[in-house]
Amino acid sequence: MKLGSLKEGGRDGTLVVVSKDLARAVKATGIAPTMQRALEEFVRMPHQEYLAAYQQLQHFTRKARQAKKEMVEANLRLVISI
Repeated sequence: MKLGSLKEGGRDGTLVVVSKDLARAVKATGIAPTMQRALEEFVRMPHQEYLAAYQQLQHFTRKARQAKKEMVEANLRLVISI
C-alpha cells in the first residue's frame, strides 16, 4: 500500500491509500485530512503508538485479503453452477 493525494478538498488535496498496483484508492480522511497533516502527525507519533497503528494496518490488510479470496471463490462457484 501507498499513500497518495487527490486534487480535491483544498490546497493539500485529500489523503488516500493506494493499492500496490495503483489500480484502487480509498479516501483515508479518518487517518488525516491531507498528506501534509499525515506526515506531520507521523513524525510526532510515539513509538508504541506507531507499532499499534502498524499492527492494526496489518490486521485489516489480512482481513481485506481474506474477503477478496472468499469473494473470488464464491464467484467461481457461481460460474461453475451456471
